[in-house]
Amino acid sequence: MPTQNTQYVLKGDNMRTIKIFVSLPMKGLSNEKIMEAFLESDTQLKELFDGYDIKVMHQTLGSAIPEDEVRQYTHPELYFFGGGIKELMSKCDIVAFYPGWKVARGCNAEYNLAKAYGIPTLDLESVICPEDIRIIISKLNLPEG
Repeated sequence: MPTQNTQYVLKGDNMRTIKIFVSLPMKGLSNEKIMEAFLESDTQLKELFDGYDIKVMHQTLGSAIPEDEVRQYTHPELYFFGGGIKELMSKCDIVAFYPGWKVARGCNAEYNLAKAYGIPTLDLESVICPEDIRIIISKLNLPEG
């Protein structure tokens, strides 16, 4: 899962990589189901942003942290949430929200942060047309593909 800030990469004559952070509900889901959702969002975003060079960024799974380290936190979900904000969301151009986000605490907090900091958002639960993508791209001041 990408977590490092990279240089913008030119593609074609005048394009740069668009970094998209995916916010998705994880509570109660197995790591397998979360990975399926990540892969589904990758596919959907690549189709929506066809012609653009994109990098899809996801939160790492909690199981990657040793359990004894997690136990030191009263609210370990905030530990993971903070890491996603610091390592991914702070480096993205767009935040995409996976279906079910409207009833998930963390996703709602990420939505409010994106709005407060002027990061364009994309609701993957909604019907998205090419015009929606053009509007988001225009907010980034990028050339169209």
